[in-house]
Amino acid sequence: MATIDFNRIRSNPKSKNDSFEALAVQLFKCSLRPPAGSTFVSLRGDGGDGGVEAYYRMPDGSVAGVQAKYFFQLGDTELRQIDDSLATALKNHPSLSDYWVYIPFDLTGRVAAGARGKSQAERFEEWKKKVEAAVKVAGSMLSVTLCTAAVIRAQIHASDPHGGMRRYWFDKSVLTQTQIQQCLDDAIAFAGPRYTAALDVVTSAHVGLDFFGGIGDFAAWREESLQPVITQLRSLMGWGDKALAVLGEPDATTARATLRLVIEASERMTDVSSVALDSAEVKQGLSTVLPLLAKARAAQERAFYDEHGRDKDTPSFRQFHAEYMCAFPAGEMDAAREWEQAAQALQTALSSPEMGAATTRSLLLVGPAGIGKTHSIVSAARRRFARGGYSLVVFGDDFGRGEPWEVIRSKFGFGADLARAALFECMHACANNTGYRSSSTSTR
Repeated sequence: MATIDFNRIRSNPKSKNDSFEALAVQLFKCSLRPPAGSTFVSLRGDGGDGGVEAYYRMPDGSVAGVQAKYFFQLGDTELRQIDDSLATALKNHPSLSDYWVYIPFDLTGRVAAGARGKSQAERFEEWKKKVEAAVKVAGSMLSVTLCTAAVIRAQIHASDPHGGMRRYWFDKSVLTQTQIQQCLDDAIAFAGPRYTAALDVVTSAHVGLDFFGGIGDFAAWREESLQPVITQLRSLMGWGDKALAVLGEPDATTARATLRLVIEASERMTDVSSVALDSAEVKQGLSTVLPLLAKARAAQERAFYDEHGRDKDTPSFRQFHAEYMCAFPAGEMDAAREWEQAAQALQTALSSPEMGAATTRSLLLVGPAGIGKTHSIVSAARRRFARGGYSLVVFGDDFGRGEPWEVIRSKFGFGADLARAALFECMHACANNTGYRSSSTSTR
């Protein structure tokens, strides 16, 4: 089993510093026990968020963040780096309540410091008390947790019962870029005429596989499909609020509160890593509010028809009253209709193929022979590899030679000494390091 030596943590695919950050995020995610309903967001793939590599947002709005520092001493410069990171974290996340700091060494104690002044442990504890007190004076609460080498080792042992995580992080010869590239080359060779790079075109399968693999252009999709609906709902919260009063109580209060939650959860969907939980929350909210909005729309229509007649539901009637009477008799009916239409548009956006692919853990491509399923999967694996994501392409023919895990282990170049559970841990650690989730695609 690989020895835990943070000086020898793997340097690929980027650097030892980047790998230590990824390990810290993985351990933080496994070790923190947040309350049910918390949302985990990793920021490493976006270059970090200034002060945190990743964080949990709790149901009460508080935030627990993690920061990793790959240095092996704690002098004034290093402590200043930690202090600056915390200041930035508090600026970006004002509700930060827990801050975990990972460093790859153990601090010197009081005896080691001797007559040379305060030990590293004393200096860190002094800084910790100072910043926690400053946050308390500002009206909030903050707990700083230091994870040193000893703590990290304990967390690794707790999260890695079969040794696969240690195998990946501290054995740089496994799951390298060269090995993954060779696996892709083997898949291309096996696919033969079923894959032709020169004929790669964008199809619905192309887009779906990219979102499934975490490399889809989520920002563009959000700008085109999600943001306009969020903007419309935000606007309706102002001018359309009165239209919901027709529901009476407690339905009107329920509708308003649910719509606020739906909007807030939709606005948190800024990257693929936060989509799954937030989209589930939005869908749940829509299932509650859509019947209420339909009820409000029907009630407003009845009220308008009773007063003005169904035949007055026309643009010319609205224009006449707006221009000559400075009145808007259809205003609340129109607002109720827009509420329902906007909520339905949001529901449609969340039911799109892109969102379905982005939030599932397995994907099945179905189609007749020769339609391009194999080509699509191999092409997606290559695009993903170019973006730093690792994929293993296996064919049905491969599984005629043995048990599935044996086939996967063989393709990755592992020997028989690596058990199935350890292989899974190793693959999971690799997915965390490259910034992409573990998932599977098949064809039929």
